[in-house]
Amino acid sequence: MNSRFKFVLIAAVFVASAGAARVTYAAPPTDACSLLTPAQVSAVLGFSAKPGHPGIHETTTCVWPLENFSKMGSKDTKLVQVTILSSQDWAKIAPLVRAFGAVKGVGDAAVYSPGNSLPIPLYVKKGNREFTVFMLGFPPEQIKAKEKTLALDVLKNL
Repeated sequence: MNSRFKFVLIAAVFVASAGAARVTYAAPPTDACSLLTPAQVSAVLGFSAKPGHPGIHETTTCVWPLENFSKMGSKDTKLVQVTILSSQDWAKIAPLVRAFGAVKGVGDAAVYSPGNSLPIPLYVKKGNREFTVFMLGFPPEQIKAKEKTLALDVLKNL
């Protein structure tokens, strides 16, 4: 075989194998506290956030209390929570995207939980990764914009 033929043959095999490659995604994260830094939370909320801590008996939920965090459940409680969802959890949320419309510019699909009660969680899907962001302690008209910004920060950290 001449060298030109070998080159063409090798190039053809390379192109064929590259075209047959499947798109794969990294495994979804399991530590929600790795998805936002206290600095990111502080920048969005305007308060000094403490380091996030996992939920009781799990790492798929993380809470960032703010420096002026008071007793949980009081009207002054201020916090951010991120929860990593399973694909089964997302399957329950997906109909909301169709019913209430997607939040534009956030992941592959995103939707705020409907209703007028607090909290107002933002559910987000990007590839095979699903999560929710919600916060307490801010006026409802500010919550959606702040959650969207935090969700974009989470997407950067995935």
